Amino acid sequence: HSLDEIWDCYHPVQLKEKTVSLLTDELNKINDFLRAGHIADAERVLAEDLQKYPDSPDLLNLNAILKLHVKDSEGAKGILFDLIKNHPAYYPAYINLARICWYSGDTENAVEYFEDALRLSNHDRSVVMAYGELLMSLKKFSKAKELFDVYLKSSGDDSEVQALLKKCEDVVEKAGKLSLIIGKQAHP
Repeated sequence: HSLDEIWDCYHPVQLKEKTVSLLTDELNKINDFLRAGHIADAERVLAEDLQKYPDSPDLLNLNAILKLHVKDSEGAKGILFDLIKNHPAYYPAYINLARICWYSGDTENAVEYFEDALRLSNHDRSVVMAYGELLMSLKKFSKAKELFDVYLKSSGDDSEVQALLKKCEDVVEKAGKLSLIIGKQAHP
């Protein structure tokens, strides 16, 4: 018998594909528990999975999300900071840090983390949508418009982003007209 026949996980690509598939199944199971509000079940499965895959950025990120479900934002931030330290290119951690900062009123750091996520993800849709939502809530419609423009140039047809872009364009246009009116009234 050759080594390949005896040791069926010898091929790294096949092993990686099998591991990714198992991990995806586990992530889906945990997410299903969270969506159903079964926090204890999600915690149990996550703890088991972290024993098997302690360095999985996806599981660690999900652990942070679980902390948020039980109102432990400091615990979530600690996990996310460690995750970024060990996996600096893992942009979902930056998105979650940005959201934590945003929801706690720290919009300055939220913007910074969204900018990091945007750069690392090469304008991934999930980052664009979340960051655009923040910018619009801060009434930074010109910056949101720019963000949506860049995304659409590279991604093409996305009706949801196009609708947000249109909304930003309308607000920017109305603001421009209003400032012209105000300017004429101030300097007749």
